[in-house]
Amino acid sequence: MSICKFINDTFTWFMEVDDRRVIISNTDDCEYLAKKYQSMGYTVEWDRDLYKRKEEANLVSAEIHKINNMSRVEMCRLYRFATPSHPWFDRSKPFSEIFMKRFKELGGFSAEISKEIGWGEKSTCSKQQDS
Repeated sequence: MSICKFINDTFTWFMEVDDRRVIISNTDDCEYLAKKYQSMGYTVEWDRDLYKRKEEANLVSAEIHKINNMSRVEMCRLYRFATPSHPWFDRSKPFSEIFMKRFKELGGFSAEISKEIGWGEKSTCSKQQDS
């Protein structure tokens, strides 16, 4: 059986059918075409969230870029002073594993860095990330 797929991307819809992709201007047209193709025996599939997945992927990529560009001292400050709700330490997100891997690769804490950053100051990184 053939498949007719409707995909909601940023500001537009696409219909993929018979190895072709067609731009569709609005949801009403998609629903009309879905009924037509369904009546012709096609299986109709909907992907209403492609744009959301793209946005999430872009956000993840941007956060990973920030992590990869942090210095060892910046990472130590964040590790020590970030709030527990900081997204980079949420184990349900990919940032936690990426942060810890890079942190370890850079050498993690040392006695010198611990003395340098102390215990009383707030990290500028945690202020930026928590807002």
